Amino acid sequence: CFGVYNDWVSEYCSHSPKRLHGIALISLEDIQAGVDELGRSAKIGLKGAMIWGSPPPDRPYSDKVYDPFWQAASELHMPLSLHVITGKKREDKSTLGPEIASQYMNIIHEVQRSLTSLVFGGVLERFPNLPIVSAENDAGWFPHYMYRLDHAYEKFNVMLQEPLPLKPSEYIRRQMWVTFQDDPIAPKTYDIFGAQNYMWASDFPHTDSTWPDSLQVIERDFASVPADVKEQIICQNAAKLYHIELD
Repeated sequence: CFGVYNDWVSEYCSHSPKRLHGIALISLEDIQAGVDELGRSAKIGLKGAMIWGSPPPDRPYSDKVYDPFWQAASELHMPLSLHVITGKKREDKSTLGPEIASQYMNIIHEVQRSLTSLVFGGVLERFPNLPIVSAENDAGWFPHYMYRLDHAYEKFNVMLQEPLPLKPSEYIRRQMWVTFQDDPIAPKTYDIFGAQNYMWASDFPHTDSTWPDSLQVIERDFASVPADVKEQIICQNAAKLYHIELD
Protein backbone atom coordinates (compact mmCIF):
# COMPACT_ATOMS: atom_id res chain seq x y z
CA CYS A 1 0.00 0.00 0.00
CA PHE A 2 2.78 2.44 0.90
CA GLY A 3 4.63 1.62 -2.33
CA VAL A 4 1.51 2.37 -4.36
CA TYR A 5 1.04 5.66 -2.49
CA ASN A 6 4.67 6.65 -3.07
CA ASP A 7 4.30 6.00 -6.80
CA TRP A 8 1.12 8.08 -6.88
CA VAL A 9 2.50 11.08 -4.98
CA SER A 10 5.66 11.04 -7.11
CA GLU A 11 3.55 11.17 -10.28
CA TYR A 12 1.31 13.87 -8.80
CA CYS A 13 4.28 16.08 -7.91
CA SER A 14 5.87 15.57 -11.32
CA HIS A 15 3.19 17.80 -12.87
CA SER A 16 4.62 20.84 -11.03
CA PRO A 17 8.03 19.88 -9.62
CA LYS A 18 8.95 23.40 -8.50
CA ARG A 19 5.78 23.76 -6.42
CA LEU A 20 5.00 20.22 -5.24
CA HIS A 21 7.43 18.23 -3.09
CA GLY A 22 6.27 14.84 -1.89
CA ILE A 23 7.02 12.85 1.25
CA ALA A 24 7.09 9.05 1.15
CA LEU A 25 5.39 6.69 3.57
CA ILE A 26 7.73 3.97 4.86
CA SER A 27 6.83 0.87 6.83
CA LEU A 28 9.46 -0.35 9.29
CA GLU A 29 7.90 -3.74 9.96
CA ASP A 30 10.77 -5.10 7.83
CA ILE A 31 13.85 -2.86 8.19
CA GLN A 32 15.59 -3.92 4.97
CA ALA A 33 12.37 -3.49 3.02
CA GLY A 34 12.12 -0.01 4.55
CA VAL A 35 15.69 0.79 3.48
CA ASP A 36 14.93 -0.39 -0.06
CA GLU A 37 11.70 1.62 -0.29
CA LEU A 38 13.41 4.73 1.08
CA GLY A 39 16.05 4.48 -1.63
CA ARG A 40 13.42 3.90 -4.31
CA SER A 41 11.42 6.89 -3.03
CA ALA A 42 14.48 9.13 -3.32
CA LYS A 43 15.05 7.93 -6.90
CA ILE A 44 11.49 8.83 -7.93
CA GLY A 45 11.90 12.34 -6.59
CA LEU A 46 10.36 12.29 -3.11
CA LYS A 47 12.01 14.64 -0.61
CA GLY A 48 11.64 12.81 2.70
CA ALA A 49 9.67 10.09 4.46
CA MET A 50 7.18 9.60 7.25
CA ILE A 51 7.66 6.72 9.71
CA TRP A 52 5.79 5.63 12.84
CA GLY A 53 5.24 8.47 15.29
CA SER A 54 6.04 5.83 17.88
CA PRO A 55 7.30 2.30 17.16
CA PRO A 56 6.12 -0.94 18.75
CA PRO A 57 6.78 -0.92 22.52
CA ASP A 58 9.10 -3.93 22.22
CA ARG A 59 11.18 -2.28 19.50
CA PRO A 60 11.87 1.37 20.48
CA TYR A 61 13.79 3.66 18.16
CA SER A 62 16.82 3.31 20.45
CA ASP A 63 17.10 -0.32 19.28
CA LYS A 64 20.08 -0.69 16.93
CA VAL A 65 17.97 -2.87 14.62
CA TYR A 66 16.96 0.44 12.97
CA ASP A 67 20.56 1.53 12.32
CA PRO A 68 20.61 0.50 8.63
CA PHE A 69 17.54 2.65 8.07
CA TRP A 70 19.01 5.66 9.90
CA GLN A 71 22.17 5.25 7.84
CA ALA A 72 20.22 5.16 4.59
CA ALA A 73 18.20 8.27 5.50
CA SER A 74 21.43 10.06 6.42
CA GLU A 75 23.18 9.21 3.17
CA LEU A 76 20.14 10.08 1.04
CA HIS A 77 19.38 13.21 3.06
CA MET A 78 15.75 12.14 3.46
CA PRO A 79 14.29 13.94 6.50
CA LEU A 80 12.18 11.54 8.57
CA SER A 81 8.86 12.88 9.87
CA LEU A 82 7.20 11.62 13.06
CA HIS A 83 3.63 12.81 12.61
CA VAL A 84 0.91 13.13 15.20
CA ILE A 85 -1.46 10.13 15.52
CA THR A 86 0.76 7.71 13.58
CA GLY A 87 2.06 5.63 16.46
CA LYS A 88 2.15 1.87 16.38
CA LYS A 89 0.41 1.96 19.74
CA ARG A 90 -2.06 4.79 20.25
CA GLU A 91 -2.01 6.75 23.49
CA ASP A 92 -5.74 6.42 23.98
CA LYS A 93 -8.17 4.60 21.71
CA SER A 94 -11.25 6.50 22.86
CA THR A 95 -12.67 8.76 20.15
CA LEU A 96 -16.10 9.75 21.43
CA GLY A 97 -17.60 11.23 24.55
CA PRO A 98 -15.81 13.21 27.29
CA GLU A 99 -12.59 11.16 26.82
CA ILE A 100 -11.88 12.89 23.51
CA ALA A 101 -10.48 15.97 25.29
CA SER A 102 -8.01 13.83 27.22
CA GLN A 103 -7.10 11.98 24.05
CA TYR A 104 -6.40 15.25 22.29
CA MET A 105 -4.06 16.32 25.09
CA ASN A 106 -2.24 12.99 25.21
CA ILE A 107 -1.48 12.47 21.53
CA ILE A 108 1.75 14.51 21.56
CA HIS A 109 3.26 12.30 24.25
CA GLU A 110 3.99 9.43 21.89
CA VAL A 111 6.28 11.54 19.72
CA GLN A 112 7.95 13.01 22.80
CA ARG A 113 8.83 9.49 23.89
CA SER A 114 10.13 8.68 20.42
CA LEU A 115 12.31 11.78 20.29
CA THR A 116 13.66 11.02 23.75
CA SER A 117 14.50 7.51 22.60
CA LEU A 118 16.34 8.89 19.57
CA VAL A 119 18.37 11.23 21.79
CA PHE A 120 19.23 9.08 24.81
CA GLY A 121 19.43 5.94 22.69
CA GLY A 122 22.39 7.53 20.92
CA VAL A 123 20.80 7.54 17.46
CA LEU A 124 21.63 11.21 16.79
CA GLU A 125 25.14 10.67 18.13
CA ARG A 126 25.76 7.70 15.82
CA PHE A 127 24.13 9.37 12.81
CA PRO A 128 25.02 13.09 12.94
CA ASN A 129 23.54 13.75 9.48
CA LEU A 130 20.14 12.20 10.23
CA PRO A 131 17.38 14.86 9.94
CA ILE A 132 14.29 14.31 12.12
CA VAL A 133 11.02 16.28 11.85
CA SER A 134 8.33 16.47 14.52
CA ALA A 135 5.27 16.98 12.32
CA GLU A 136 2.04 18.60 13.55
CA ASN A 137 2.71 17.86 17.21
CA ASP A 138 2.63 21.59 18.07
CA ALA A 139 5.88 23.28 19.02
CA GLY A 140 5.52 25.61 22.00
CA TRP A 141 6.45 22.75 24.35
CA PHE A 142 9.82 22.14 22.70
CA PRO A 143 11.96 24.65 24.64
CA HIS A 144 10.85 23.19 27.99
CA TYR A 145 11.34 19.69 26.57
CA MET A 146 14.92 20.60 25.66
CA TYR A 147 15.52 21.99 29.15
CA ARG A 148 14.20 18.82 30.72
CA LEU A 149 16.36 16.63 28.46
CA ASP A 150 19.45 18.61 29.43
CA HIS A 151 18.49 18.39 33.10
CA ALA A 152 18.14 14.62 32.79
CA TYR A 153 21.50 14.53 31.00
CA GLU A 154 23.21 16.38 33.85
CA LYS A 155 21.70 14.03 36.42
CA PHE A 156 21.80 10.67 34.70
CA ASN A 157 24.04 10.66 31.62
CA VAL A 158 26.80 8.80 33.48
CA MET A 159 24.31 6.00 34.16
CA LEU A 160 23.54 5.41 30.49
CA GLN A 161 24.94 2.29 28.87
CA GLU A 162 26.50 4.56 26.25
CA PRO A 163 26.84 8.08 27.77
CA LEU A 164 26.37 10.97 25.36
CA PRO A 165 29.29 13.34 24.69
CA LEU A 166 26.95 16.27 23.89
CA LYS A 167 23.95 17.77 25.66
CA PRO A 168 20.58 16.66 24.21
CA SER A 169 19.77 20.25 23.22
CA GLU A 170 22.87 20.30 21.00
CA TYR A 171 21.69 17.24 19.07
CA ILE A 172 18.21 18.72 18.75
CA ARG A 173 19.41 22.06 17.37
CA ARG A 174 21.68 20.19 14.98
CA GLN A 175 19.25 17.56 13.70
CA MET A 176 15.62 18.25 14.57
CA TRP A 177 12.96 20.42 12.98
CA VAL A 178 9.50 21.09 14.41
CA THR A 179 6.39 22.09 12.49
CA PHE A 180 3.36 24.00 13.75
CA GLN A 181 0.44 25.84 12.22
CA ASP A 182 -1.56 27.69 14.86
CA ASP A 183 0.66 27.71 17.93
CA PRO A 184 1.31 31.30 19.04
CA ILE A 185 3.76 30.20 21.74
CA ALA A 186 6.27 28.62 19.35
CA PRO A 187 7.36 31.73 17.40
CA LYS A 188 7.96 33.61 20.66
CA THR A 189 10.52 30.98 21.74
CA TYR A 190 12.67 31.03 18.59
CA ASP A 191 15.71 32.30 20.51
CA ILE A 192 15.57 29.29 22.86
CA PHE A 193 14.94 26.54 20.33
CA GLY A 194 16.64 28.11 17.33
CA ALA A 195 15.24 30.22 14.50
CA GLN A 196 16.53 27.64 12.01
CA ASN A 197 14.55 24.72 13.51
CA TYR A 198 10.91 25.80 13.46
CA MET A 199 8.81 25.41 10.29
CA TRP A 200 5.34 26.93 9.92
CA ALA A 201 2.70 24.86 8.11
CA SER A 202 -0.87 25.45 6.99
CA ASP A 203 -2.04 21.81 7.15
CA PHE A 204 -4.13 22.46 4.03
CA PRO A 205 -6.58 20.90 3.20
CA HIS A 206 -7.32 19.22 6.55
CA THR A 207 -10.02 20.56 8.84
CA ASP A 208 -7.33 21.79 11.25
CA SER A 209 -5.88 23.98 8.50
CA THR A 210 -5.38 27.72 8.92
CA TRP A 211 -6.76 28.23 5.38
CA PRO A 212 -8.30 30.52 4.22
CA ASP A 213 -6.97 32.76 7.02
CA SER A 214 -3.32 31.69 6.93
CA LEU A 215 -1.88 35.18 6.38
CA GLN A 216 -3.91 36.58 9.27
CA VAL A 217 -2.81 33.73 11.53
CA ILE A 218 0.84 34.35 10.63
CA GLU A 219 0.54 38.08 11.28
CA ARG A 220 -1.07 37.46 14.65
CA ASP A 221 1.25 34.69 15.88
CA PHE A 222 4.46 36.33 14.61
CA ALA A 223 3.60 39.87 15.71
CA SER A 224 6.54 40.09 18.13
CA VAL A 225 9.02 38.14 15.98
CA PRO A 226 11.73 39.93 13.95
CA ALA A 227 11.02 39.98 10.22
CA ASP A 228 14.13 37.97 9.30
CA VAL A 229 13.25 35.23 11.79
CA LYS A 230 9.67 35.17 10.56
CA GLU A 231 10.93 34.67 6.99
CA GLN A 232 13.11 31.78 8.13
CA ILE A 233 10.29 30.01 9.92
CA ILE A 234 7.54 30.44 7.31
CA CYS A 235 9.74 29.82 4.27
CA GLN A 236 13.51 29.45 4.31
CA ASN A 237 13.93 26.60 6.81
CA ALA A 238 11.67 24.24 4.87
CA ALA A 239 13.25 25.25 1.57
CA LYS A 240 16.71 24.48 2.91
CA LEU A 241 15.76 21.22 4.58
CA TYR A 242 13.93 19.82 1.54
CA HIS A 243 16.17 21.34 -1.15
CA ILE A 244 13.40 23.50 -2.62
CA GLU A 245 14.45 26.16 -5.10
CA LEU A 246 12.87 29.54 -4.41
CA ASP A 247 12.16 31.79 -7.38
